[in-house]
Amino acid sequence: MNRHQLVINTIVFMEQVAEGQRQQTFLAGSKRLGIRTVEVRREYFSSVNEMQATANEADQHGISLFYSVPRPLFVEGRLAREEIHRVFTEASVLGVKSIKWNCGEFAGWTKEDLSWMTDRLARYQGLLTVENDQTMNNGTVEGLYAFLTQTKAVGLPIRYTFDVANWAWVGEDPLENAKRMSEFVSYIHLKDVQFIGGTPNAVPLGEGVLPLVEILSVLPNEVPVALEYPCGDKPFEVLDRGFRWLEQKMG
Repeated sequence: MNRHQLVINTIVFMEQVAEGQRQQTFLAGSKRLGIRTVEVRREYFSSVNEMQATANEADQHGISLFYSVPRPLFVEGRLAREEIHRVFTEASVLGVKSIKWNCGEFAGWTKEDLSWMTDRLARYQGLLTVENDQTMNNGTVEGLYAFLTQTKAVGLPIRYTFDVANWAWVGEDPLENAKRMSEFVSYIHLKDVQFIGGTPNAVPLGEGVLPLVEILSVLPNEVPVALEYPCGDKPFEVLDRGFRWLEQKMG
């Protein structure tokens, strides 16, 4: 796996963010690891000015940005238009190439919602995806498969972020779901899982129980792959070990 294919999701810097560091401060170190793309998290920003500063820093280091938005596209069956408009505005400030959402309470595309979303996606030149998260509302294969199938049928270019480990939180099989969902996948979130007292916990690659190599082997091999797990007080060292693990296991 080519290191230029890899992405850092800034949850890896959870401890540093909790101590007051801003996401822009991690971009130079990411570049030194050979990373070309960083996925910034909406909940870690405090202002639009901070977003602009992050965009400027990314430009300085030649880093592309993805945007993680833990918000639903649908609320009570209707498209969350105001929230989507806000996020697209933020995405414009950041200059991101991809926005990742949760699906939410999808009940089908109405003619009005389809027209509105078609117009917005025509203006946005990047990729829009939904992800399986760690909740029953947004993280089961049946719900996501229904959304992606219907969305493809109406011609909307919304794709899928396959989170390898989040299935553990909803009690589903990641390998079987990888086989079923592979056709929709345009982005992968990667972490391992340990169960402590029956509760899943995100851990670095190779330190958990998931058959990561087998799962990755049935997913598209040319899409971006993000490392997305807390990396403690020495995040760049832990990340480098993760990258080396991937290079060893996946070639």
